[in-house]
Amino acid sequence: MQHALDRGAAAEAIAFIGIRPAGMEQVVYGAGIDGNVNLAAIRAITNAINHIGEK
Repeated sequence: MQHALDRGAAAEAIAFIGIRPAGMEQVVYGAGIDGNVNLAAIRAITNAINHIGEK
């Protein structure tokens, strides 16, 4: 899921993602913010991966 934090050309995007790694029952969530929507999504994925194993 992605949203714009503001309006206009200089707006930043925020992306949210939930993933369930293989062999895990719980969903791990991440969020990312960037001026580029694609980079915001990559940051969200990276953030979710970094949360794997946390309780």
